[in-house]
Amino acid sequence: VYTRGITDVNYTVPFFGGLIVAAYGMQCLRIPYFRVIKAAGHFKETQNGAFISAALNVVLSVVLVFPFDLPGVVIGTLAAMMYHTCYFVWYLKFHILEREMKCFVLHLAIDILIVVMAAALCSRIHLQTLTYEAWIAMAVKVTALTMGSSLAVNLIWKRDMIIRLIKER
Repeated sequence: VYTRGITDVNYTVPFFGGLIVAAYGMQCLRIPYFRVIKAAGHFKETQNGAFISAALNVVLSVVLVFPFDLPGVVIGTLAAMMYHTCYFVWYLKFHILEREMKCFVLHLAIDILIVVMAAALCSRIHLQTLTYEAWIAMAVKVTALTMGSSLAVNLIWKRDMIIRLIKER
């Protein structure tokens, strides 16, 4: 809708958009781990991981921007986010929560499954008319399909947790 009437540039770049979503999806996965580290007062102990992540982001982005343009920068950011998330998971396992790494791996696998299911379900939805109303209607459909696939997968893999959440309300 925003680029209607512009014909000199192709704004449809799904690979680039997918990379950005993946990078910031990884950042969202990192947030709870960061909050636990911060709440436990271990912020200074994890600073080296942050420095390594920042350096990794800069180096990979600079190296990859020349062969891949902007997607190269996002690949650098994604790699840094993945490193930092895994660093937090590792730190929490050995210093705070003593939780098995398989919990994180299972959580990550479930999230990837939900994304794949939602993408498959939503791939058939196309914006037919370029109006804000049509865009909102499409967004509602995508939201419903995404929430439905998330609920279905979590009911299969995390049934006990969902039941416990419902009972506590």
